Amino acid sequence: MSMRRSPGVSIVEHMTGWTSPALPAQWSWTAQLPPWVGRRAELAQLEDIWAAVEHGARQLVFVAGEPGAGKSRLVMEAAWALHTRGVPVLVGACTSDFGLPFDPLVPPVRALLAAVDRGELALADAEGASAAEARRLLSVLTSGVSS
Repeated sequence: MSMRRSPGVSIVEHMTGWTSPALPAQWSWTAQLPPWVGRRAELAQLEDIWAAVEHGARQLVFVAGEPGAGKSRLVMEAAWALHTRGVPVLVGACTSDFGLPFDPLVPPVRALLAAVDRGELALADAEGASAAEARRLLSVLTSGVSS
């Protein structure tokens, strides 16, 4: 299993009054799973990355590996730990079906756009583009894609 860390790009400016969506229902039974072993180093990497985020760094993490390597459990454990500390966690997932390369990003982007539409989030102006343009582009990218 490998993880690649990249500087992230954030277009969300503030999250005042926003309640993030709940974690997937199937993740609520983590306490009933067998003890988690063999991925402490990867979890420590994710904790270091989160510490950088808390200090203002924008981060993006890709988790990749062979089937059965523990990717889903690693992400589930990390997301659950952040969620229990009150951190908003948006979830996207890959399936075995061949879809568009950005399919895992559609549900999180849709959740963010819905919050923008309700006035709970504001988009920051990006260099050379307005927040309205960023929102229009995100809508175009996710239109017609099933979640």
